Amino acid sequence: LEVAIDNSSNRLEAWLVKQGSSPSHKLIRAEELGRLASALSELNDDQRVAIELYHLQGQSLAVVAEHLGRTKDATAALLYRGLNRLRTLLDTATGE
Repeated sequence: LEVAIDNSSNRLEAWLVKQGSSPSHKLIRAEELGRLASALSELNDDQRVAIELYHLQGQSLAVVAEHLGRTKDATAALLYRGLNRLRTLLDTATGE
């Protein structure tokens, strides 16, 4: 789990570096990445993997569904629930 989170965080960090921002902006992004990694670690395994594959790695819904051994509809529902849970966790972490 830690390796998967580190890999996701590294991919996000590499993307952010490409965006070319100020040092203070990079610090804020680093804090946001830390909150995201923490929230991802609190999701159940299938939700976390689905979100990582679909949103962070850009895999198609069909590929994610095949990887998880689910139908595309079931995978879409899993992504929906996972993103809602992730939003709740991130809102809680920021005090909103």
